[in-house]
Amino acid sequence: MPEIRYFRKKPIPVPMLEWTGENLEQMQEFVGLLQEPEDIPIRKFYQSPSGAKVYNTEELAWIPCPVGHYVAKGANGEFYPISPDVLAKTYDEVEAP
Repeated sequence: MPEIRYFRKKPIPVPMLEWTGENLEQMQEFVGLLQEPEDIPIRKFYQSPSGAKVYNTEELAWIPCPVGHYVAKGANGEFYPISPDVLAKTYDEVEAP
């Protein structure tokens, strides 16, 4: 049986944008478009009456993004939401590279 191992995140800058509920165009520009097989571009971030969601290309899934959460761009170009409390525990703000 494999043993539990511990890892530390590599210190790479992670671009993030806070979802305020009022910056839809800015968020859509940040995450970009998803090209479907039919070459119909689909926004990877959208807001509906039930809430906002961001598409994660690694998980191939839409993930809810509540107001106040940050959307991070991962190492493989995927996007995912991070709650403010997790952000505070796991990230330090740095200067843009």
